[in-house]
Amino acid sequence: DKQKVVDYVSYIEFSSIYGEFGLKESIMMDKETFSYVAEVSDNVWLLMIDSNIYNDNVTLRYPESGGKLKTRQAEWFDKVIKEAEKQDKRVILGMHHNMLPHADVDPFYLSDFMIAGSNSGMPEYLASKNISVVFSGHIHTHDIAGKRYEDNFLYDITTGSLMVYPHNYRICKLSKNA
Repeated sequence: DKQKVVDYVSYIEFSSIYGEFGLKESIMMDKETFSYVAEVSDNVWLLMIDSNIYNDNVTLRYPESGGKLKTRQAEWFDKVIKEAEKQDKRVILGMHHNMLPHADVDPFYLSDFMIAGSNSGMPEYLASKNISVVFSGHIHTHDIAGKRYEDNFLYDITTGSLMVYPHNYRICKLSKNA
């Protein structure tokens, strides 16, 4: 029945914790957030976006569960996409919050699970840039949602939490023809 307030993880601590999971080998980093790009093969970049909202956690006295891209972060994100296009790289996106709805319910109920902007052009933008896969979580279920945007299709693939038994995980195999 008690809440214990603990210190937040700093950027340096985050780098230490997640260094072995792609951050150490990152080819680009957004110094204002925990977002980065890892090159997973010769022609594929994994763009990890920090979609969490931290700013008001202390004043609210609880963590905000919704997600969003900050304006500065969106500008960095756009630079990464343009550089990937220039270098002919495919981009796979990873983020905590969902880009697409995984349930057929009123958007009001999904607002804390999806990234802000997901209903205002962000999925269409991703699809137009030939980004077809977003790996996300937050809802702690194993599910795949998809939506067509003109000639492109966007998939939001969620994976269950390691806090939930049984421990679900996914294996993604990349092929040269995909």
